[in-house]
Amino acid sequence: YSPNNAILVIVGDVNAESALRQVQKYFGDIKSQPTPVRNDVTEFENIGYRHMEQYSNVEVPNLYMAWNVKSLATTTNSEDVYALTLIRSLLDSGVSSRLQQRLVRDKKLATALSVSYDPYNRGDSLLTISALPVNGVTLPELQKAIEQEIDLLKTELVNPKELERISTRFVANLIYGQDDIVGQAKLIGNLAVNGIDYRIMDQLPQRYEAITPEDIQRVSQTSFIKNNLSTLYLQPETQAEK
Repeated sequence: YSPNNAILVIVGDVNAESALRQVQKYFGDIKSQPTPVRNDVTEFENIGYRHMEQYSNVEVPNLYMAWNVKSLATTTNSEDVYALTLIRSLLDSGVSSRLQQRLVRDKKLATALSVSYDPYNRGDSLLTISALPVNGVTLPELQKAIEQEIDLLKTELVNPKELERISTRFVANLIYGQDDIVGQAKLIGNLAVNGIDYRIMDQLPQRYEAITPEDIQRVSQTSFIKNNLSTLYLQPETQAEK
């Protein structure tokens, strides 16, 4: 914890020279320290399917699924990361998204679903899905239904209008998130601290809008493979006694 291992972000209507004097005043006397060697935060690829079942003090069963994927800091093709981000939105970004519409509202296999992916990690990232099954639906049945929806991304091109709708909403949220200076500072800091050029933030809307249905299919085929998947069944303790 020293200034030479920190990133300070200042945004707003400030005088640059005055701001730098304030930084020097409050941080200038703090001595620098040797920075520790950073651990390798890249993940092994295609290590095989991993599954765990655990019983705990929960009321309802929980399903967790996670695929090892790349981030902007580790990918060799940034388009893959932008596509993964939009895939996350295709699967879960409101009541009209695929998993919410099909598995929660139509088939009534799950009471709740959540998909997450962080493209700005310093190392590799995870695309995760967590879900709570409807009473009477088993975790293997729910996992199978989710995997079937994932497989559709591999075998069928996303309708361009659906992708445009998702992309437009995502880009709008991205832009609106920078309406206040706190949002701008957080994004700049998040990019910089993870070794990503913060100036890319001005290009992000165009990068996301350039993703095509073919990109979605290609990235789904290479990312959502069984050898990159880990799953956890978290069950109520009462079921362990049966």
